[in-house]
Amino acid sequence: MKITADKRGSEAWFMVFTDKINPGYQVQLSPGIVKGKQQLMVDVMHFGAPVKTTVKLDGRTLGTKTVRMGGNSFTVNIDKINKEREAVVEILTNGKSEKVPVKLKPSRNWQMYFVQHTHTDIGYTRPQNEILAEHIRYIDYALDYCDQTDHLPQEAQFRWTCETTWAVEQFLKTRPQEQIERLKRRIQEGRIEVTGMIFNFSELPDEQALTASLSPLKECRMAGIPVEVAMQNDVNGIAWALADYYSQIGIRYLNMGTHGHRALTCFDYPTVFRWQSPSGSEMIGYRAEHYNTGNFFGIEKENFEDFEIRVLNYLMELETKEYPYDIAAIQFSGYLTDNSPPSLAACYNVEKWNTKYTSPRIELAVSTKFLKRIDKEHYATLPILKQAWPDWWTDGFGAGARETAVGRYTKTDILANNAMLSMAVLKGAEIPKNAYREIDDINRAILFFDEHTTGYSESVRQPWSKPTMDQRALKESYAWEAYRKSRTLSETAAGLLQDYVQKASVPSVVVYNTLNFPRTGIAEAYIDHEILPLDREFVIIDVSTGKEIAAQLLETRIDGTYWQLRVEDIPAMGYKQLLIKVSDNKSQKTGIEETMPQMKK
Repeated sequence: MKITADKRGSEAWFMVFTDKINPGYQVQLSPGIVKGKQQLMVDVMHFGAPVKTTVKLDGRTLGTKTVRMGGNSFTVNIDKINKEREAVVEILTNGKSEKVPVKLKPSRNWQMYFVQHTHTDIGYTRPQNEILAEHIRYIDYALDYCDQTDHLPQEAQFRWTCETTWAVEQFLKTRPQEQIERLKRRIQEGRIEVTGMIFNFSELPDEQALTASLSPLKECRMAGIPVEVAMQNDVNGIAWALADYYSQIGIRYLNMGTHGHRALTCFDYPTVFRWQSPSGSEMIGYRAEHYNTGNFFGIEKENFEDFEIRVLNYLMELETKEYPYDIAAIQFSGYLTDNSPPSLAACYNVEKWNTKYTSPRIELAVSTKFLKRIDKEHYATLPILKQAWPDWWTDGFGAGARETAVGRYTKTDILANNAMLSMAVLKGAEIPKNAYREIDDINRAILFFDEHTTGYSESVRQPWSKPTMDQRALKESYAWEAYRKSRTLSETAAGLLQDYVQKASVPSVVVYNTLNFPRTGIAEAYIDHEILPLDREFVIIDVSTGKEIAAQLLETRIDGTYWQLRVEDIPAMGYKQLLIKVSDNKSQKTGIEETMPQMKK
């Protein structure tokens, strides 16, 4: 087969199928009720010129529609059904009759909550330096859109859920008090909701970093802003520790908007359950479908008829799959894109829907509206899951393996630094105020790197474009910034502790154990040649035992050398002091020739 086409000025299209597609009909009972009437959804696959199709039930004509080339979907009204029964629908086209069986039953009393949010995907659609500011500005837009839709029916009024707390935290820091009061008022009204995740996270953050990620909640609560739900989107798993953390600070609900791209969606319909930690702490978790499912229905577009058919088809699928509830929650954004600004189109589609349909009812809602109803009406029957929820999607960090490794080192480093600062406080030291700021800066840089975005949206098609390179450079910078500041914080902690170590007549190295059990292992130290010359014999003595320890040269620079020192039985939250005793005798073999970098002449 050969196809030749010219696309200029043409609206023609074609599709190629591996299997033959035959004309045919499908009839299903729609969940829609219009003016007391139930509906049948009729799907017609038609090949040929437009033709009129008549639908009959029990010998009575329900309606006539014009079907066109390709797939056609439309609804016809039937009397409200009081008792389940089998029926046959007759479809007449060009004088030909087709009989299609259908099961008729009373309609569910559906209630749908559509939750508008902006998916925070830092650097994915535009570089970080651009998109971060946009997320703060979107809250301004949301406030204006609330004002502009106050006149609409309550179900259609604009509502918005702030997906991440980072933008809210920055809003509170950068906006005048009058604007902050507007936000607080709309939150109290239930028109805007703040959720509890600072970002959408990969699996990289450890428990310490996740604890630090809760810091914006303090700002929110100081401002009188309640937070009852955590929302993580695009990532198909979440750290088990958060089931403990959130339940302890009054966040009862968890909304997870998943993503099936490459991740293989492992469920047929959204599920709600009681998620418990090993300690027994509990959240009510909602494993939602894609965080843009409402956009797939076209809720943000002006084509109401298309939106209508897609919503009805979705509810029919839920019924076929035996979805257990009569309420459903659907997430969407102002536009079908990540980092989308909010928009108003959904308000008018919801208004049109509720003007036409008695059922299902559609409502624009914040995230907790659905979860609180589930909690109130179905808590006792929710399944209990006491298990980890690992992610299987955010694999992009493999492309930044070096920075990922640095980030992991920094996480262990900051744990050790915090422990050493604690040891200093227990000894009576006062921590400098700037050290607390440094800890916050390190954690914030860690969190920015561990946020789930690892590439620009066009990075595969345009690997060397400016946005691709900018996004990657900025992303990597977070890991290096955290690492650099963590090393400085180590020196702060060591400087506080040095006054509590006994002075010696010879140079010494102090090795701290920041864990809660005794430890034996290898410590690495860079020792200046003024202290430990390479051309002299020496011993390193453990003060507590008087025994010589093993030392091994790693790498030599002009001014000093990296040494590995084996230190045994360092007490829990304690230290070992090692004395460096240098002899006047010349060393027979220093190894300096093999390790010294070549100097430029």
